[in-house]
Amino acid sequence: MAEPPIPLEEIYSRLIAAVDSLEGEAAEGLMQELAAQMPAWLEAHWKMLHSSPSPSRITACRLQQWYRAKEFPHDQEIPTYWKVRAAMGVAAEPYYLAVLTAAGLGVWLPTEAFPIGPMLAHPDLLAPDFAVELKTTNGWGYKALLENPAGVVAEEFGHFAQAQLQTAAADRRWALYISTPADPSMLQGTMRQRKEYGPTWELPPFYIEWIERNDNEVARLLERAEMLVKDLASDVPPTPEFDGVEFEPKKGRRAYPCGYCLWRTRRNQDFPDKETV
Repeated sequence: MAEPPIPLEEIYSRLIAAVDSLEGEAAEGLMQELAAQMPAWLEAHWKMLHSSPSPSRITACRLQQWYRAKEFPHDQEIPTYWKVRAAMGVAAEPYYLAVLTAAGLGVWLPTEAFPIGPMLAHPDLLAPDFAVELKTTNGWGYKALLENPAGVVAEEFGHFAQAQLQTAAADRRWALYISTPADPSMLQGTMRQRKEYGPTWELPPFYIEWIERNDNEVARLLERAEMLVKDLASDVPPTPEFDGVEFEPKKGRRAYPCGYCLWRTRRNQDFPDKETV
């Protein structure tokens, strides 16, 4: 494994210092300067939201992607907080640009999408030596990232796959993955109740990880993208990849991933025997 461009410890300390520095007139001036780049960036970003298949959904169930591309109406209401979180994720991009700029990482907002196989990729940010993948993660997902030495590939494989494709499309070797918790105060309070953390433990405001491009993994993901293209060219729905179970009674919560699917009623009507590939 090659050495990443900058040690993670250095990046983390730079990020903290940058956040602390973004106050007053200097910060306002930087934000105004960067805001001028937003229209072109947003145009490229919105194009990506409507493309299928796409790096951001490459690991999603192929049947779900078929319903989305065929514009079947949702049979489940989208929770309001999902909408807020999605909108805030977009709105946070210029702030992160300001933070990473203040941290001296030499990043910019890409205003074009890069072709890769049958898809287009649009990295959140680019630097000369790496792409940047920005995410917000729910509390338990963030906790898992902090506690699992394997990191993103084990706990957020969809994020890992997206980073692989974005990095390859932009012809970079590395992706800098930066995640922030969506509910930091609650998560910190919960973790402080555990003996291994204690009442004074401070939740890290960022989880960061270098993801090195793996060309074998990229090739596998591109094979999946080609399969999805064939699915979308057909009027026959593909066999679902998951069991359609919506709820886990013993855990008292929705089952992942089908409990969170916006087409789960239709899926179980179209495939009542819960057939999967």
